[in-house]
Order: sequence, then structure tokens, then C-alpha cells
Amino acid sequence: PVYAGLNLSLMAFEQHRRRYDLVIGGFEQEYRLRVASNLFSAYTGIRIMPGNGPLRPYAEGLIGLKNFFRTSRLDLRDNFSFEWNEVDSDNDGNWALGYGGSAGLMYFFGASGVALDLKCSYLAGQPVDYYQIKADIDPVEFEEDPFSAFEKKRSATHMLIPQVGVVFRFTSLTEEQRSLQGLGD
Repeated sequence: PVYAGLNLSLMAFEQHRRRYDLVIGGFEQEYRLRVASNLFSAYTGIRIMPGNGPLRPYAEGLIGLKNFFRTSRLDLRDNFSFEWNEVDSDNDGNWALGYGGSAGLMYFFGASGVALDLKCSYLAGQPVDYYQIKADIDPVEFEEDPFSAFEKKRSATHMLIPQVGVVFRFTSLTEEQRSLQGLGD
């Protein structure tokens, strides 16, 4: 009834894409800015899932790390080849310790080893710095520094995450194990 595991996840939040032109040395240059805010997390967990039969409730405790990060890239369009070339890029992130728990319910489809997993996790964590697009972007300041379109924020990293998943069991059960778990053929 006790399981151990590892959860890895990557979430994308807001993305910003903007093209703009600058006149440098009498020539017009076309630029493209791409910025995305993301979250990477890795948790280890202990799950307690007692009971037999196809419907099994469970609870789990989780502890791990999460990284809120921003990736940004500035490209310049070559006027002769019409290709975009990277001019500048930046990755900025902040790691935080995370901990919490989940409550869930698994429904096993007979002895197939496939189950539907419904769960909700609450993960608390330390505060982190992250970047958010400003509500009002100053075009002049943006042309001088495209990354000025973002402001640094600080907040707690508490998250409530509802999840729906499919579980595949890669071990085959013996007849005795099937009967003990109430799965049958």
C-alpha cells in the first residue's frame, strides 16, 4: 500500500512576442522579441494507497524544488537573406523549496494495468522573484531596452493543482494477486 515516486513538470505561463523597427545609422532594422515565463518543478513523494478493487483512494506527501524562470530572445532580421539572427538572449530564474500533499482517486480498468488518476495537490513554497509583462509598456524605453517591458515581482509559490492522468502498470500480476485485489480477468 506504500509507493515512492518522482514527479517532474514544466508549465508555460505568459508569452510575449513583439516586432519593432529601429533606424540605426540611417538604415531601418527589424527586430523581434520573444519572452516566456515558465515553471519547472521536481518533487519526490510517498503515496499511501490502501485497499483492493478497481477504485482506490490515496494520499501522498511531496517535497522538492521549483524554478520560476523567464527565457527571452532578441532577433534581428537580415535585410539581405531575410532570416532572423539571434542578437541577445537571457534566462533568469529563481529556485524555491516546495512541499505539500495530494489527495486522489485511481480507477483501474480490470486487469489491464491501466488506471484513470484524478488528484488535487496543494504545494506550498518559499517566495521567489519572477518577471511579468507591464500593463503599460513605454515604446521609447522599449526600443532602447526591449527587456524593459517586464517588471520584477515577488510572491509566494503556493499552488493548488488539479490533475487528470492515465497510469500504466508495467508489471504483470499473478492470478493470486489479481484475486486479492479484486480485479479478476
